[in-house]
Amino acid sequence: MEYIYKPCLDKNCGHCCNPVRVDVKEQGEPPKDKNGKTIFISRNEILVPETHPDTVRLKTYDCINFDQESKICLDRKNRPDLCRRSSCIHDINGDIDAQYRKTVDEKFIVIHRNKP
Repeated sequence: MEYIYKPCLDKNCGHCCNPVRVDVKEQGEPPKDKNGKTIFISRNEILVPETHPDTVRLKTYDCINFDQESKICLDRKNRPDLCRRSSCIHDINGDIDAQYRKTVDEKFIVIHRNKP
């Protein structure tokens, strides 16, 4: 798999994992660890970004491998492809700090929440 730059470790940021946000169009089975245990626990909510609410719907999850204190994955070596493919940096030759800030500053609206 191709390396994708992620500023998470450099910036001590776990924004993309707290919560994990998955586009409902890409929704499949939640990933499992090497023992077959599901590592994403659904928050039973759908979020839409304020900047483009008509085009994106995100389902949210808590990842059992995310450490809230250190902001890192406790099983980074074995993280699922979904996590390996995602990054808040879309253009490595562009302004990385601006791309990062745009992602972490994004505001969301909760449009659907089911009781578990």
